[in-house]
Amino acid sequence: MPLIRHEQNTVLPHVHKKGVFTSLWKTIALSLVLALVVILLLGFYFGFGTYYNILCDKFVWHDPSYAQMTTFITSDTTNLETFMGPNVCDVMSKQIIQNARDHGYRAGYVYLDGGNVSHAIVCFQTTDAGWYFVEPQADIFLTSGELDAMVDEGFYHVENDQGHLTFPLERYVVNWYKTTADPSIQFWSN
Repeated sequence: MPLIRHEQNTVLPHVHKKGVFTSLWKTIALSLVLALVVILLLGFYFGFGTYYNILCDKFVWHDPSYAQMTTFITSDTTNLETFMGPNVCDVMSKQIIQNARDHGYRAGYVYLDGGNVSHAIVCFQTTDAGWYFVEPQADIFLTSGELDAMVDEGFYHVENDQGHLTFPLERYVVNWYKTTADPSIQFWSN
């Protein structure tokens, strides 16, 4: 019987030894954590898109430079797609915002209020040239001064070789969304 008792106690003796496998698992876990931190930091530093902020439990986007914004908007194909329905500007603006996020850029949803008429456009706060607003249906760029002047005049008016868009304009609201259903900050114009 001592032989059987001995076999039961020594079935897996290497698992019960302290320090051998415990330190190996700690080394592997530490290596994985360090690799993840390096990847996240490099991705954020070099602008490889969005990264997930573990501490805040959210995706983090950054403001683009003017050159990055114009390159993104001119390469974005949202304005070339066919959208149907009464809220085309809303759908297109949200699509551009999602595409900007996919590129790592922060973009805002802009609600233009004209009393009985409303419209949606997109805005960026560039790191080197300030605020820019983009007409999603025609990729027309407006500065904050130009949009504020339109509010003062009482009319939103943009045009290009494809046509023009004009309607009454009383004010605008900028929403920076955490998610598509959760506005975090609102700025009202005049």
